[in-house]
Amino acid sequence: ELVKLLDVGYARVLAITIGTAGGSGDENDEDIWKGLSHIYWFLRYLHEGKIYIWKPFVQPLPLHVRMSEEQMEEEGGIEEIEAQRNNKGDSGSIKYEANRAKAATLNHFIHRQ
Repeated sequence: ELVKLLDVGYARVLAITIGTAGGSGDENDEDIWKGLSHIYWFLRYLHEGKIYIWKPFVQPLPLHVRMSEEQMEEEGGIEEIEAQRNNKGDSGSIKYEANRAKAATLNHFIHRQ
C-alpha cells in the first residue's frame, strides 16, 4: 500500500501541495495544513508502520523513507516545510503541522541508528 504510493510519486505530490514560495497567491491555508499533515503521517507510517485498530496493519518501511524524502526534495518540499514553519496563517495550525512534518523528516536520521 505505502510502497505503491511511493512508486507513483506520492511524496512528490505532497511536496507540490504545500508549495507556496513561488508567490502564485493562490495558496490556501487549509490545503497547506492538510498537505503538511499528510507528509507527517506518510513518513510516520513508513518509520513505524500502521498499528491502529481501525486501519489495516502495515509493516514499517524505514528503507523507503529516504526515497520519499528524495522525491520531496526534488520538488523543493523540504525547503517549503521549513518556510511553512514561519507561516502566520490559520491560527498557528500550519506552523504546528510544519513542525511535525519537519520532525518526521529528521526522524529518518534517528531511526537509521
